[in-house]
Amino acid sequence: MLRQGSPDSMKAFVSLAAAATASNTIDTKTKELMALAIGIAIHCGGCITYHTKMAHQHGATKREILEIVALAVLHGRPAGSRVLCRCGACI
Repeated sequence: MLRQGSPDSMKAFVSLAAAATASNTIDTKTKELMALAIGIAIHCGGCITYHTKMAHQHGATKREILEIVALAVLHGRPAGSRVLCRCGACI
């Protein structure tokens, strides 16, 4: 629907996606692991499923994925729990 209703916006989004996911300095596996962590932190089920699959396809091991999951859960906790953070970056 967006493609038909706002083709210029969709074209810009596709260009951004292509640039952001290109394997320039950071390899594709690492980018997929990062996207998985973001998906977990924002509670996006579709993102989690997709980026887990893609990370695995690009060589991520089960242990790497589990480590990313733990890190994302740690940093993606509900906003109300940020007062528990001692590093100061959350407040």
